[in-house]
Amino acid sequence: MSKIKVLFVCTGNTCRSPMAAGLFCDLIAKKGLSEHFEVLSGGIYANAGEPASQNSVEAMKEYEIDITGHSSQRINQDVLEQADYICALTDAHKQMLVSAVPEITLRCYSCNELAKTEIGDPYGSDLARYRLCAARIQKAVEALWQIIEKNLDQ
Repeated sequence: MSKIKVLFVCTGNTCRSPMAAGLFCDLIAKKGLSEHFEVLSGGIYANAGEPASQNSVEAMKEYEIDITGHSSQRINQDVLEQADYICALTDAHKQMLVSAVPEITLRCYSCNELAKTEIGDPYGSDLARYRLCAARIQKAVEALWQIIEKNLDQ
């Protein structure tokens, strides 16, 4: 059985999507399902090889999640086509992704669709803003898991 590929996408792949990937990895690890998933993150305008922002790292430490090994990557068509589930951090990100690769429409979700909240870019903000982002992302990750879990049962 091939691994289920879950992709999180934001703008620069240094703040929101690394936190989302970290939170999702933590969720599936607690369920004992890590070996069944490949979790990726990327940015629409990312520069390759950037670390996660310091405040993202600090916010994730509060969840006992380590994202210090993160290295940013720009999203490309191949990655989008291969992903089983795509979580775009904003509606605008989803719109850009679906416009670029229409065949992903049915497996691409925005955090707004999942958790009824936009996840604004905290880049350059204080730790409190990153904590707020992390809490909102956590809700979206949990909602995405509900969709994935329903599909696993089928």
